[in-house]
Amino acid sequence: MARKGRKRKTVARQPNGQPRRDYAADKLREDVIMQRVRHYRLTREQAGSERASHALGRAYLRSQITDGMYHAGREFERLWVSRAMVMGIPQPHPRACNIADEVRGGQGGYLSAYFVESVKRRFSECADKLGGRIGAVMAVAVDDIDTADWSEARLDVLRSRLSLLVENFGLADDGYLAAWRVS
Repeated sequence: MARKGRKRKTVARQPNGQPRRDYAADKLREDVIMQRVRHYRLTREQAGSERASHALGRAYLRSQITDGMYHAGREFERLWVSRAMVMGIPQPHPRACNIADEVRGGQGGYLSAYFVESVKRRFSECADKLGGRIGAVMAVAVDDIDTADWSEARLDVLRSRLSLLVENFGLADDGYLAAWRVS
């Protein structure tokens, strides 16, 4: 007995009878890499890096900042998110939720008094070290603003602030910091 309607295509099917849609992870990753190449003006190798997913990483991949500066900026981002948690300030970026979970140890609930005081102390040390001028670091590390179109003078300000953070956080000096010090 013949079925009514159109012939059914011979394809792999889901349990509910619908044709299975096979999305290759490699194809999706390739699409993401090509979007990063077009949008952020990176090479294919740079766009495939995990660091290409945020502005500090892209600045590092373009050799605009050093590895030590990159790590100092990431540490400042974690400190800023911790401070926002302590102060009750909402964060505009979804990545802040992931950082907040890391800071809390993956647990919700109350923050200890020691943690609150530690965050306040560390943030005030950073602000004092930077002389209150955290705008360039905030723009790149927290607000995720790309540095591809920044002038060399603006990049020098970013480098000088990040080098001060490297000293403040006690990170390894990677040999390039003396060249970026601006008083």
